[in-house]
Amino acid sequence: MVELATTVSGRVSLLGSNARDVESAVVYLEPLAAPRPVVTPPPVVTPPPVVAAPLAAPRDTVRVLWDAVRELRQTVAELREALRQVRAQFLGAPDARAATPPSSGANAATSPAMRALDSAAAPPPTGATPVNVPTGAPAGTPGSTVAAPRPAARVIPGTTMAMRQKTFEPHVRIVEAGGLVDYPNKDPFSHNVFSTTPGGAFDLGLYPRGESRGVVFRRTGAYAIYCNIHSKMSAFVVSVPSPYHTRPDADGRFSIANVPAGRYRLHVWHERAPEQVTTVTVGDRAVSDVAVTLDGRTAPSATHLNKFGQPYRAATRDAY
Repeated sequence: MVELATTVSGRVSLLGSNARDVESAVVYLEPLAAPRPVVTPPPVVTPPPVVAAPLAAPRDTVRVLWDAVRELRQTVAELREALRQVRAQFLGAPDARAATPPSSGANAATSPAMRALDSAAAPPPTGATPVNVPTGAPAGTPGSTVAAPRPAARVIPGTTMAMRQKTFEPHVRIVEAGGLVDYPNKDPFSHNVFSTTPGGAFDLGLYPRGESRGVVFRRTGAYAIYCNIHSKMSAFVVSVPSPYHTRPDADGRFSIANVPAGRYRLHVWHERAPEQVTTVTVGDRAVSDVAVTLDGRTAPSATHLNKFGQPYRAATRDAY
């Protein structure tokens, strides 16, 4: 079955003094689960009423009981006769009461039937393979077990956000949920990357030039990234729920290709505007009329605290 795929495109507008910074926006699609089919319960069938059988007369009841007793006595007699014959066959004695116990009788040691019983009842020797346990039998043979092949898990691609000249490069990085973001230090001094975003806080500690440490972003959302030493260093990692994401160009136009048919939530995020979400339906034709406006006129302050929740210490000189 060929899965239909098409392109979702449109334009993002950013209001406010930073309208030209629309390239910092992130546009991504969140697949919506298909609605579950409505299951109609089967009609309730009322069983017909059960009519009790009439009670037997007292004489009939006594006769039935006597017939049952006679059948039981006949069955017991037949079982006794069968048991006597089995004992006579296995022990070699005409009467079970006169037979020699199996542990000391000569017939018990030489009887083929007894040897067969002994070998069947004896535990398997050390190192023996129990019966009905597969031992690497080829596929298709009785007792063989063939594990069903598991579908290969899709590898979530990782990415990097380097630190160079006291700046995160790039300022905004997109990663699919479950992906790793590495932070290599390209400066001749140490950095301490951290985030206090609820649900995804982390602290990579202090490490020097040439080293790199990373974080796996398991939850979707936008994460503010800072350095605990340099207060002016800030960036954002946007963790998205699917591989269908992009960034607008300088004019705000965006395009996401190879989107399978279905229903999606289209998210548009920007660090200085509230996130906008709209629903789009993708079919066999391209979706090209998506228009989203972000209001950046009330952008929040860029001031932030260090990883201890305290203001950065004012430095008289910038040693590193």
